[in-house]
Amino acid sequence: MFATLKTAILSRREIAFDYYSARGEKSRRTAQPVKLVYKDAAWYLQAYCLARQALRVFKLCRMLDVTLLDAVFTPGPQHTPQPMDPVEAPGPLLHLELMFTPAAAYRVYDMFPPEWVTQLPDGRFFVSAFYPESPWIYGFLLSFGADVAVLSPPQVQQALREAGQKVAALYGAPE
Repeated sequence: MFATLKTAILSRREIAFDYYSARGEKSRRTAQPVKLVYKDAAWYLQAYCLARQALRVFKLCRMLDVTLLDAVFTPGPQHTPQPMDPVEAPGPLLHLELMFTPAAAYRVYDMFPPEWVTQLPDGRFFVSAFYPESPWIYGFLLSFGADVAVLSPPQVQQALREAGQKVAALYGAPE
């Protein structure tokens, strides 16, 4: 979905998708995508909604069946992205490759879109995720403890290794 939305934004093509509101109501939308925004540990799409005739913000995890349409649009004043607080993406986008133990299944399904998750025959979960580099992502990954292994990128592995060493140093050697 992320790649489809990026393509739609860059090529100024309309998209169609099913959307679930915060109240759980499902609707089919057609929109002109403007900008992807990362806020509060979630991805959002700012887009001009043709049904509502207004700029709207859609939470990606509530968007299903996203389809790139042939219709091309010309951006106008109605497509001007609005600032979203807090500060949008705090760092460069990371492509994380993660391996989770079967014990983490419920959190994997809670925290990642289904298209990012592949369950392996041995019960583990491979996740290919995209997040901005920030202190939040390291705390998030550390919250899984030994139930996640970061396969890539190496700088995330190193940052988690250093964080783990600092935690271990707090407790010293066993007596």
